[in-house]
Order: sequence, then C-alpha cells, then structure tokens
Amino acid sequence: MTITKQRISILAATTLLTALAFSAMAETTSTAPVTGTENKPVIEKTVTKEEKVAKKEAKKEARVIKKEEAAKKKVENIACVKTAVEKRETTIGGAFDTFATTIKSALEMRKTELSAGWTITDRAQRKTAITAAWKKFKKSHVAGRKTLNETRVSTWKQFSLDRKACGTGVTGENEKIDIVL
Repeated sequence: MTITKQRISILAATTLLTALAFSAMAETTSTAPVTGTENKPVIEKTVTKEEKVAKKEAKKEARVIKKEEAAKKKVENIACVKTAVEKRETTIGGAFDTFATTIKSALEMRKTELSAGWTITDRAQRKTAITAAWKKFKKSHVAGRKTLNETRVSTWKQFSLDRKACGTGVTGENEKIDIVL
C-alpha cells in the first residue's frame, strides 16, 4: 500500500470513528408524540458542528491527495511522451538525411554518366548510355525513397507503442505529413 493510500485510509478511519463517537453522544430518546403516529420513542440524531467540520476536512484532504497523485502521474506521462517524440523525430530526421545523401550521390552519378554519354558520337551508343544513366538514377531514387518510407512507417509504429507504454491516448499528431516532404 502506498503512503498516499495509507494517508487516505487513516484519514477515512479517523473521520469514521469521530463521526461514530459524535453520533453516539448525540443520540437521545424522546417519548414526545410524533404527528400522525402513536407515542413511540423517537431517536433523534443531531450532528454537531465539530462533526460536520471534521467530515469536510477529511473530504477536502482526500481530494487534495487525489489531485496531487493525478498531477504527478500526468507530469510523468508528459515526460514519457516527450522522450518518445524526441526519439521519433531524431530517427525520422536521420532517415531524411540518409535519403538526401542517397539522392545527392544519385544525381552526381547521373550527371557524370550523362556527361559521358553526350560525348559519344555514335547515336545508338549515345542513346544507350543516356538511357542507362536515367535507369540507374531512377533505381537509386526508388531505393532511397523505399528506405525512407520503410524507416518512417516503422518509426511511427514504434512511437505508437512507446506512447501506449506511457499510458497516454492519441497525441493528435499526423504521421502522414512526413509523406509530402
């Protein structure tokens, strides 16, 4: 049992015992006639001011303790989600860096091969060299894009698992926004 739960249990038990003690002292019997009934003993229960104050204080203390626990849990969850977001963003940023490097090297390769292709005087050979350069560039571009997309999808899936492990619901962030970049 945690300290907070112990505090609530002790506080509730103390309040209950105080209320019972005041109730026992306040109970009196009366033989005064009650309207519409025969002369039967009536037990009157009077609640003293101290009892009311004690109950209010106990409830107030319990609410404060619950609010403190909820606030502490919320702060812990925020820190957990923050860590998950930082991990996600770092991984996606690295994936885009890798993609940019892949595309840059593919463009350099295309430039070199197209330049070499345009120096060929034979038309058929030149066409073959230029077509090969474009095919090679497309293959590099597609592979880079595929790697980027796979990394992005797996990173968002991992973020979803991390977020759930933090005990929070949906963050409202749109994973599809990374596709349009």
